[in-house]
Order: sequence, then C-alpha cells, then structure tokens
Amino acid sequence: MSSECIKLHKIFNGLPRFKFPFDLKKIPLNGIYVLFEKGESAHSFDRIVRIGTHTGDNLLRSRLKQHFIIENKDGSIFRKNIGRTILNTRKDPYLKVWNLAMTTKESVAEYGLLINKDYQKSIEKEVSKYIQNNFSFCVLEITKKDQRIILESKIISTVAQCNECKPSESWFGLESSIEKIKYSGLWLVNELYKKPVVETDIDEIKEFINFPNDGHLKARLKENFTKENSISPKKDNKIWVNINKPTKKCTIHTNFLCPYVLAIKETHRKGIEELKIDGGWESFSGFIEAVDYCKKWEENKDFSVTTCC
Repeated sequence: MSSECIKLHKIFNGLPRFKFPFDLKKIPLNGIYVLFEKGESAHSFDRIVRIGTHTGDNLLRSRLKQHFIIENKDGSIFRKNIGRTILNTRKDPYLKVWNLAMTTKESVAEYGLLINKDYQKSIEKEVSKYIQNNFSFCVLEITKKDQRIILESKIISTVAQCNECKPSESWFGLESSIEKIKYSGLWLVNELYKKPVVETDIDEIKEFINFPNDGHLKARLKENFTKENSISPKKDNKIWVNINKPTKKCTIHTNFLCPYVLAIKETHRKGIEELKIDGGWESFSGFIEAVDYCKKWEENKDFSVTTCC
C-alpha cells in the first residue's frame, strides 16, 4: 500500500501547483483535484489531504470556486468540515446550527430561526481565510465522468489506508468533530476504505498527465513520430486490440487516430505485439480478425470484449 501511496505523492507533487488567488482559466474544465495543506508532509513530499472531483460536465472550476471562494458551507462539504473544526476547537455551541443543512424550503422553515446570519457570515469568512491561506492544489485533467469517479475513489482509498501517510501532531483536522477525518488524516469521510490503486492505475494516471483529452491530438502525433517504442499512426493503419489482464478486458480500437492508440508505448508491464505481465497491444489488418482474436480470450480466459472507437 505504501509503495503506491509514495508513487501518488511523487506524481501529484510534480504537477503544477495552484494557490489562492488562482486564475480559473488555467484550470481544465474536467478532472480530479488534489489538495495539500501547509505543515503537512508524507513520504518526503507535501502530504495529500483531500482528493475530489465533480459529477457534471465542465464543472471543475466551479467546484474549486465553491471550496475556495463562495461563502456557502451548504455548497461545499469541504468548507462545512473546516467550519466544524473551527467551531469545535473553541467548543462553540453554534456547531449544532452549523451542522444543519439549509438546502430545502422545509429545513429553512423548521430551523431558519436558529440561524444567526451575521455570526454565520463571520464563520464563513474564517473558513475562507483558513482555506485560502493554508491549501494549495494540483489538477489531473480527465474528461470522462466514469473515469474521474473511479480513479478519485481509488486515490482516496490508497492514501487513507497507507500506514506511513499520517497527519502531523499539529494537523488542524485532529480538532475535527468528525471521527473519520481525525482517524484518516484526510478532509474526507467517503471512499476511505474501498479499492486502492494498482500499478495499472498508476500507468493510467501518467497517461492522463501526458494525454489529458482529445484536444491534444497534435501533441500525441508529434510524440509518437519521435519515439522508437511507440507506433506511428501514419505507418500503421491497423485495428488495435488492448489486452488488459488485470481487468480481464479486451478493447478493440478501430480508429488508428484514437487518442488511446496514439498514446501506445512499450512499458515493462505492457508490450506492443507481445504480451507481458499486464497484457499488451496487438494489431490486426481487419476488424473480423481482431474480433476472432478477442473471442478466444472471451471463451478461454473469461475476458470481456468491448469496442472503443
């Protein structure tokens, strides 16, 4: 577990870092964000203290604004948890009111009279000040929602379950009223103890860094023409099949300009025209030939078969 956590910290510490105030135009529209907090370290790097994403398309910038700028704790569970910690630190009875979710007409009608608007605004400003002064973040651009959601969960679980990745004795989260936050060392309560990342996920993260979305087609083409261990799409107008042993999946790529095909490269775990530990890429002159090949994996190895493009 710790080896994968070390790799994640190394990767994310190496990405461009954003601090408040940041230029939203420099942040991609879709992806996963990774937060770091002042004074926290792990594995000789800045320690990851929160991982998050968004469900709707093109809402990454909006999500980060909700955390860092918009003073509404009911629009950001991160802000709500920071506020809880501020109030719990000083044993403030207003914590019970802060915990209320005022997101429906019913809740406003039932609890509205309990809200001290001026005091709540002052707490929101304290939350903003703490977040803006103490947190920085990097972003992993991922266009597809399902990929973001799955990878977010795995990264969270990896960091939460790492025995060597613990908060400092002075970490502010230790004053939280939420036990999961104190125990995990993360500003999170969900996805803590699920499936962690494996080596193929690390490779996928690296691919997302190198080839984040289809808008980088020219960069992919240029790189593949210059690398000896990559295919040349101009030369190899073929059908490509990705055999992924860890996920037991065969994926047929019919478009030789598909971003995944353009990103093909030999690694120590995946080969080109040969299978290694985690599988590899095989090329075929026609679609039927590729399908017949995949059927053998489906029948003999219990693999699933899909097409990508």
